[in-house]
Amino acid sequence: RVSASSDGSLAVFSLNNYVPGSIVNVNPGTNNISITVNAECARGDYYSPGGTIRIIKNGTAVLTDSFSGLSVSRSYTFTATADCYYRVEVTFNGIVGDHIEYSYCFVNPVYVNLP
Repeated sequence: RVSASSDGSLAVFSLNNYVPGSIVNVNPGTNNISITVNAECARGDYYSPGGTIRIIKNGTAVLTDSFSGLSVSRSYTFTATADCYYRVEVTFNGIVGDHIEYSYCFVNPVYVNLP
């Protein structure tokens, strides 16, 4: 499963190797979760391209990470403290002509359950 909403760019993420829409039971002894994000911009005409990854937990951004280039692959580790959901937003930007243009990807959540 990939971008739930985009303008052509692609974003994929997994939480403990589970895809969006999944419910993940996290070991209450460690509560560790790993989130992997891969994204690629559909626009090839950006000069000086880059972007931002935002990881959203229960509607609040818990991480904002900038990157350069038209594609990105990153991994992050968090500690789950309660039942919640995580989702990902990726924004690409670059200069086209004399102004900055943007491309967006929004990915559906993965749900975390602490038994």
